[in-house]
Amino acid sequence: MTEEKIHRLKEELDKALADERYKNLSFIADGSINSGGRDFLWQHTKKIQRLQQEYDRWMRLKRITDGEVFTLDDIDKCRLVIMREYPEYEQPITAHSGILLAAEAIRKSFGRKYYLPLYKYPIKIDFGMPNGRICVVYPSNFIQYEDKNGQEE
Repeated sequence: MTEEKIHRLKEELDKALADERYKNLSFIADGSINSGGRDFLWQHTKKIQRLQQEYDRWMRLKRITDGEVFTLDDIDKCRLVIMREYPEYEQPITAHSGILLAAEAIRKSFGRKYYLPLYKYPIKIDFGMPNGRICVVYPSNFIQYEDKNGQEE
C-alpha cells in the first residue's frame, strides 16, 4: 500500500512539474499575464506544493516503518513543516535540545491524521555523536541506544 501510494504521488508530481502549460505560461503571454493566466499559475503552483508535501510525508512514513535512521537534517526539515503550528519548534533541534523533542517533531510533521498511528513504530535518530550511537525512541517514549550495526548498548 505504501509503495503504491508513493509511486502514484511521484508520478502525479512529475506530471505536474512537466506540464508545458505551466512552464511556458509567461513566455506565451509575452510577459504580461492576464488574470486567467495568473489564476492557472497560482492553482498549478498550489497543486505542486500539495503533491510535494504529501510525497514527502509518505516518504517519511516509509522511512519510519522500514526502521531507517533520521539525521539532524531530516529532523530540521520536519521542524520547518510544523514551526507555524507549534511555536516551541522555532529554535533548531540539536542533540542538546532533547531526544524526545526530536521524536515529537518527526511525529507532528505528519499532521493530526497520521499522528496517532505513528505510535506503533519506534523512531531511530542519529545525532552524529562521535561514538556512533543511535537513539531509538519507542512509542512509550522509552529511549534505547544502539550502535550503527543495530547492536543494543
